[in-house]
Amino acid sequence: ERADFVAMLRAAEEEAELAREEAERRIRSEEERSKLNMEAVKNATASTVAKIEKETAEELAARAEEYARKIAEEEERIIKLEADAQQTIGETQQYSEDRVKSIKEGAERDH
Repeated sequence: ERADFVAMLRAAEEEAELAREEAERRIRSEEERSKLNMEAVKNATASTVAKIEKETAEELAARAEEYARKIAEEEERIIKLEADAQQTIGETQQYSEDRVKSIKEGAERDH
């Protein structure tokens, strides 16, 4: 009877040891899986941040190009307006000179 009890006790101890080893293996497995999941999340986060930074940089570059294009268009418009203004000034001045000359010639003819 005592031998049976000792055998049962040893079997129970071995079973408990096996259960403990299995629990430790599962814990290590869960820790490893958790570590891999955290690494995957970290990589995904870094990838997402890089993607957002790239998109933001591309968006800013596109916006800068659009502003540069608009500035160039505005500069061209200003140059054209200045040229038109100079032409108008020249035409007005020529008209005034012609008108003064015509009036003087008319006055001289009348006298």
